[in-house]
Amino acid sequence: MSLCVVVATRNRPEMLAGLLDALPAALRPQDAVLVVDSASTDEATMRLCASRGVRALRLDRPGTSRARNAGWRATGAPLVAFTDDDCTPQAGWAQALADALQECDVVTGRVVPDRVVAAPVSLLDDPVGRELSARTPIGHGANCAFRREILDGTGGFDERLGPGTAARAGEDADLLLRALRAGARGRYEPAAVVVHRQWRSRGQALRQSYSYGVGQGAALVRTGAGTREALQQAAWEDGLRAGLSDLRSGYVTGAMAGLLRGTGAAVGATSSRNRS
Repeated sequence: MSLCVVVATRNRPEMLAGLLDALPAALRPQDAVLVVDSASTDEATMRLCASRGVRALRLDRPGTSRARNAGWRATGAPLVAFTDDDCTPQAGWAQALADALQECDVVTGRVVPDRVVAAPVSLLDDPVGRELSARTPIGHGANCAFRREILDGTGGFDERLGPGTAARAGEDADLLLRALRAGARGRYEPAAVVVHRQWRSRGQALRQSYSYGVGQGAALVRTGAGTREALQQAAWEDGLRAGLSDLRSGYVTGAMAGLLRGTGAAVGATSSRNRS
């Protein structure tokens, strides 16, 4: 079955160019690419796509979830994959996703860094494949794919979550959890690899840790999974406690990231409840 790769982007044509250069080696002849310009402030993204012969849509309002939804709804492909403009899918990526989707409905893949940095962002470097369940969902929007009927059935990404919203992040984990709860069969497939460029400064990476925490807390509340135990896991175990452990071991940047993520999870959950 054919696969369409949907890429949401905003004001980053230089990064997008790197992705578009890499995609041909990662796709099969029957696969396609659709770029969604999430209300960039100039025409550079659209000009780039036109020069490369890549189909592109331009939205009037920003928001990663909104852009991804517009993308998958605009394609009739039976399989839809998502990656980001600062990622580089590796050779065999689309084949690995398509192979996994022969046996399941949702697949997430491996995300590795292009270089070693003190505060890495958005990585999932586990070489062991596994089945996913609503109790153990792993993966994020930099490397995931769905059968189209799953997107149709769930409505896709929650447009109250993700970059461009008050929640800042969490849209990918939210969709994955909702799909699995609805009975979708999921798999983490390490053979589907993308390289994530670590372009952020230390300060930017730490701010992103806080944003991820806000999104995680908001997503837990939105999905009804925001039990006391789940929020304790997000804010304390995965955030503050992990940060304190890093601090004791002398990893100061990791400690700061954990503390910020835990704080963000508490803020995101509280804010989401207040908006509900």
